[in-house]
Amino acid sequence: MAAFSVFCMYTPPHHILRALNSFCSPGILASIWGARNIGRNFGVLALSPLLGTLPFSMLYSYVAASHAGDGICEGIRCWQLTFWVNAGSGVFALALSLLLWSKWKGRV
Repeated sequence: MAAFSVFCMYTPPHHILRALNSFCSPGILASIWGARNIGRNFGVLALSPLLGTLPFSMLYSYVAASHAGDGICEGIRCWQLTFWVNAGSGVFALALSLLLWSKWKGRV
């Protein structure tokens, strides 16, 4: 029982979701763009989160450094900008997804 508890503690659910995503994405990509370029399309899909990593990391470090005059960045004033930028990027991604879905609705 202890081994199972340790396994669950160090195996967050996002690993399970990542595995399901890796198994389901090729089928979805093949149904949208066909199986001819599935390797390239899956590679682009798998590496696309890296595009946001650098700008969001730089924003986080800039905000943390600019508000940490006394050594600690805490509270609403410190993280409000990063929240709004993340919320705006989420709304933008949703709008772009809906636009693309409306164009590809007949293909899937």
